[in-house]
Amino acid sequence: MPKRLIGALGFSLGTCLVMNQAALLPTALTVGLAMFGLMILLTGRGLLASTILLGWVWANALALQGAYSALAPKVLGVPLQASGTVVGIPRHDNFSTRFDFLLTTFYSDGAGYPCRAKIRLRWYGGARSLRPGDKWRLWIKVKSPRGYRNAYGFDYERHLFRKGIVASGYVIDNGSVAHQYLGADHNIDRFRGVLMERLAVGMRDVTEPGILTALAMGERSGISQEQQRLLRRSGLAHLIAISGLHVGLAGMLGFLLASWAWRLSGNLCGLYPARFAGIWVGVTFALGYTALAGFPISSTRAFIMVGVGALLAMNLRRSDPQNVLASAMLSVAVFRPLLVSTPGFWLSFAAVWFIFHFTSTGAVDLKISEKGGSSASHTTNRCNPFGRMGVYLKDLLWLQVFLLFGLAPFLIFWFEELAIFSIFTNLLAVPAFSFVVVPLVLGALGANFFELNELAGLLLQGAGAVVSWVLSVARIATSLPGAVLKLSSGWGILMAASLVVMLVQKRWSNRVLSAALVFALVVGGWGLSAADRPGPGQFQLTMLDVGQGLAVVVYLHDHVLLYDTGPRYGNFSLGATVIAPQLSGRGVKAIDAVVLSHSSNDHAGGLAGTQREVLIRRLFSGEARKTGGVDCLHQPPWIWDGVRFEFLQSRPTRTRNVNNYSCVLKITGYSGSALLTGDIEQASERALVERYGKTLEVDVLQVPHHGSKTSSTKTFLSAVNPEYGLLSRGIKNRFGHPRPEVLARYRKLGIRVLDTAPHGQITLRTTLSGWQVETFADRRLRFWHRPASQGEPVYLGQDR
Repeated sequence: MPKRLIGALGFSLGTCLVMNQAALLPTALTVGLAMFGLMILLTGRGLLASTILLGWVWANALALQGAYSALAPKVLGVPLQASGTVVGIPRHDNFSTRFDFLLTTFYSDGAGYPCRAKIRLRWYGGARSLRPGDKWRLWIKVKSPRGYRNAYGFDYERHLFRKGIVASGYVIDNGSVAHQYLGADHNIDRFRGVLMERLAVGMRDVTEPGILTALAMGERSGISQEQQRLLRRSGLAHLIAISGLHVGLAGMLGFLLASWAWRLSGNLCGLYPARFAGIWVGVTFALGYTALAGFPISSTRAFIMVGVGALLAMNLRRSDPQNVLASAMLSVAVFRPLLVSTPGFWLSFAAVWFIFHFTSTGAVDLKISEKGGSSASHTTNRCNPFGRMGVYLKDLLWLQVFLLFGLAPFLIFWFEELAIFSIFTNLLAVPAFSFVVVPLVLGALGANFFELNELAGLLLQGAGAVVSWVLSVARIATSLPGAVLKLSSGWGILMAASLVVMLVQKRWSNRVLSAALVFALVVGGWGLSAADRPGPGQFQLTMLDVGQGLAVVVYLHDHVLLYDTGPRYGNFSLGATVIAPQLSGRGVKAIDAVVLSHSSNDHAGGLAGTQREVLIRRLFSGEARKTGGVDCLHQPPWIWDGVRFEFLQSRPTRTRNVNNYSCVLKITGYSGSALLTGDIEQASERALVERYGKTLEVDVLQVPHHGSKTSSTKTFLSAVNPEYGLLSRGIKNRFGHPRPEVLARYRKLGIRVLDTAPHGQITLRTTLSGWQVETFADRRLRFWHRPASQGEPVYLGQDR
């Protein structure tokens, strides 16, 4: 591996380290470490160590600058008049328009105060006619971002921090305030918006419009969740991102058109070579396409490589392609360090490096000579059109095999699944996209630019038909047994370590032996970590942060139970975005039992999303007629792994209150006990005390009904007498949960309340020596997470 690539790789790895910090380095220490790293680098020794150090301090410095750009607390949570500019492409749905807003001025007491901060807003009341570049003076209400804080899953706050968004909120539009349109800035964002509007007109009768829009403009909001899942499971998601393939095709198209047109004029060829003119135009086309995509990492990497390659060609010089890749990697890491730790960065650069490595080692020729005979027959095949096609397909097949194994560690580490049949789906899809779909989309973009809408529509129809055919093949492939291999992220680390060892070693025999040794060591260490599962008779309770809802996972030695599935908001399900990642991160393939306390959305809304991702073996419910499953009311107790489960008879004799239909589940192990209560209210609490008396006593109580004033009576709490109360709720929720008098009741009885709002995910585990307690705030809080008092939850999946 060239030294330049090692240095770029070290710098990139260093920038990733900042994302594991609870606090950023102070400025003085950052400067000192930077000087120390430069001294080591200048000595010519320790290239990897010095670049890692420099990348780390550089990312700290830029992250510190981003942290200082937060809005002052006095403007949070209050009506505020502000002016600014719409940036990026607004997203519309039936209820609202979501857009990013670059604040330039906010007003207080009649005076304007300069400000420069990017915020994310929603304007409710249906789709609004907002365009990128529009300037507005708006009345808004904003807060510090607050996502769902769990050990696994999507970190919304980190996502916004990377994008430079310091607050989120909504436009106040209740008729009592007036908003003012101030004009527009004509910039690349506005051009993108206008082009997208023209594309939307041409896509009215086109199949797969969301995917075509993503290919044309890099805007993926139109791709449905079902399509995203299909693309991921079939290994075709990379074709939808505007990556090196698409930028390279745009550059090649510009080069061919310009050089051909230039050669039509002898005078022009005498003034300047047609090849050089084509290179300039090709780079311009690549830049334009990258700008239309909004400069995502994969497109930026491709453009930088195109630009460096063009400079080398203009100067009639050659360079190792890995050095070109190193220049692109270092450029992205320097200018966008907080995005280096994203999957897109490593998948993009790793894929290109593996392609370079594959072609440079002669792997294609080796495989063809083994299967096709002598090199002479190989040459003959290349002279025959059908032979050339066969050679191309063989090359592509072996390249897909190479990429599957090379990228497997990254895919498993980030997504915990591997599309086995991606070798064959890509064998069909890559040529279809390379030679048909992307050229048609580029042609449609050009036609739209010149307002040839009918031609653009015809081109998009052809592209949509091909995409539909590819997706139909992908559906067949993903429906086959074993199409997707699901593994925990630990296997990705294991595979990455083995792969690095293989690449470092010079001889194949040493590579295999070393990789096998690493594999054995890591598997052994991982086997020891499996002891982290609760032992027989012990259990672990994990209350997930699902905002204003409830989801509790009960882990046993060999079984898993899920109590409630959190809410769903439109197409955004907490079951798919919070519960499924939690189970996958713990290596759970199936849930032995799901208990839906009752049918309310905040408790049962996430069921469908959970079912899509994880096998559910049995379903209990307090309202089985509404949710499906078996009614929990008269189920007998059962024992799993030495832990006893019992549904208590909590339903009052007469009740119409849906909350009192909640399943109440008592869990009793060797070293502790817990009571999960759903949303029961006073009537159910009274029935439990009357029927069970002192036998209700447990160590851990899930606070009924999120701390509502209708629950947690003194009589009930005295009978249960818990050591801990687990409270699941959203910060500043509209219901006012928990009520202060209820919390005071818990404090008076000496019950320690653990609350998901300030603490995030809460985990309690029984041991022979007592309960082990761990929260997200204790172990996983990072520098971009705001204190609980400054944020409140965001519950709309579209805000991604």
